[in-house]
Amino acid sequence: MTPSSYPVSARTAEAANCAVIDACFSLCVSTHRLQVDIRTGPGLTVLFGPSGSGKSLTLSTIAGLRRPDSGRVLLHDRTVANAETGVHVPTQQRCVGMVFQDSLLLPHRTVLDNVKLAVRSGTKVERRESAKHWLDLVGALPFASTAPQRLSGGERQRVAFARALAGNPQVLLLDEPFSALDSATRRELRRLLRTLVDETGVGALLVTHDAVEAAELADATIHCRDWVIANRIDPEDTPEQL
Repeated sequence: MTPSSYPVSARTAEAANCAVIDACFSLCVSTHRLQVDIRTGPGLTVLFGPSGSGKSLTLSTIAGLRRPDSGRVLLHDRTVANAETGVHVPTQQRCVGMVFQDSLLLPHRTVLDNVKLAVRSGTKVERRESAKHWLDLVGALPFASTAPQRLSGGERQRVAFARALAGNPQVLLLDEPFSALDSATRRELRRLLRTLVDETGVGALLVTHDAVEAAELADATIHCRDWVIANRIDPEDTPEQL
């Protein structure tokens, strides 16, 4: 099995015509009530808004890290959460890849081993080759035998992208993955993310409070303000309008 023949997304032609994420739910946290009603299509959707407006909570609920108090979450028309019927599919069974501000790589494992752990199937050799393929795609193959703590922040995030994609996800969820990086590295990794989404075909939801980042990356933008997810904003809007 050659790297070029690896499946890069579980989406079929039929699935491409349905919503990637269809979520309508509410969640109470402390004195706040988060209200979400979003529907995303293929490509890269940005969830944009100021810090403390419920963006990360929205992402974690879609990922299955939190249960909604009411409502439901569907991923590619599959119900993964429904508060009324008690459905709650565990995160590891939702076919989602996740990247956070911190790469969360295992320090006692090499870069290659970190990515190989995310590969869901195949023989030991096939899983190793698949992990190397994803590392090569993100430009991190030269670090394969390196311990994560010896890498720069940008290099660790490249590995985090490879790990997130290695499980062949239907949905890629990204929570401020560039916010801890310097400006030059942020620009470089934004271009990488855009390429990865275009080449793999995976639907992605990116959380950010950076207007320039939102304008540069978004195929569609959903605005979050005061713990309510509002309507989409045209991705051609300028950062000033956002």
